[in-house]
Amino acid sequence: MNLDTEIRLKLLKLFPDGATAYPEGLAQDLSRMKCTISKKL
Repeated sequence: MNLDTEIRLKLLKLFPDGATAYPEGLAQDLSRMKCTISKKL
């Protein structure tokens, strides 16, 4: 499982109500988080 999928699954568990219904801002934050996490690995 790649990192992106792993993060999405964790988010789905945290926010079961609609991972697809997030505002743009949050999506951008998640992208930034993924970049940061990738750099740390």
